Amino acid sequence: MESPLFMAELVNPLYPSFGASKIGIATNKKGVLTFVVNQDDFSEVMASTGHADRLTGVSSIKSFKKNYREMYDDDFPSVTLTHWSGGDYYSGVFGIKSFRKKGNKYHIKSDSLLSDHSDGLMAHDPSLVGMAELFDDGFAATEVIQKGSFVLEGTNEVDQEDFCSWFSNITQNGDSVTC
Repeated sequence: MESPLFMAELVNPLYPSFGASKIGIATNKKGVLTFVVNQDDFSEVMASTGHADRLTGVSSIKSFKKNYREMYDDDFPSVTLTHWSGGDYYSGVFGIKSFRKKGNKYHIKSDSLLSDHSDGLMAHDPSLVGMAELFDDGFAATEVIQKGSFVLEGTNEVDQEDFCSWFSNITQNGDSVTC
């Protein structure tokens, strides 16, 4: 009997998410916001599809970054970043302009300006936001968020073969699947 994984042609769309700690914020001279995180400060990337026969899988951040361009082409996803600070919950949405690795740090550059988040994402600590604005080179960052969760919005149709090549420990509707 053929695995149900291969019954449908497409699984649509892809929803990856990951957690990170010690998230730094950097801005360039135009105020464009970049999140900077050490490789060791990421959780595993968890992914699922939105199809009725939901697939789930995991990958390392290194593997996710390696396959990122193939997953999204030039249609980069929107991302929701949620975090807690001082007992309060914050959430911000931004679009990814680039996702790069420099040394052992990952730089997630957004299409948002730091000032766009003055009453939301980082408004809980204006002194840290002020410190973040001092960094103009896009490489240095000040640690502003202790722990956060990134959820990427799926935008592309993903077939099962690609899903299987990008992620491991794959399940479909809770049952283990061999690709």
